[in-house]
Amino acid sequence: MGESLPQSVLRRIVEEVGKEPGRFSEIVASYLPLLMEYVAPILRSDRRAYARFRYVFVNSWRHAFGEEIPPPDFEGVYDYEVLISKLMQHIADYADRVPVVLRLRGIYPAVEVEKRIRLLLSRVLFGTVLDLLRYEGIIP
Repeated sequence: MGESLPQSVLRRIVEEVGKEPGRFSEIVASYLPLLMEYVAPILRSDRRAYARFRYVFVNSWRHAFGEEIPPPDFEGVYDYEVLISKLMQHIADYADRVPVVLRLRGIYPAVEVEKRIRLLLSRVLFGTVLDLLRYEGIIP
């Protein structure tokens, strides 16, 4: 039996990170849309899987953003780009708290702040997707 799509994607991530460990977040972010596209039908059709996804996401969010920025409501959003836009808008609503959460000192260009936020969101979503894939038995 061959590899599943998620297994192939995860193997590629491991290979690329092995070559460039300092780019982990960027590499993960480049493959995350493909993984989200794979899990979207599972989330739409399986309430139990969605509940697990939401639970892990919220816990990961709290770990990443603390109590400074509460977890967003993303129910019914399965498209990666729409999800990221919704999460970015949610974070923008707490813009005054972002420097504290990201431990930013001094003045940073808005582009740099947005990049750091997107990378942090990628880590949160990647961990959540991995958990769901394990939960569903798709990856070991």
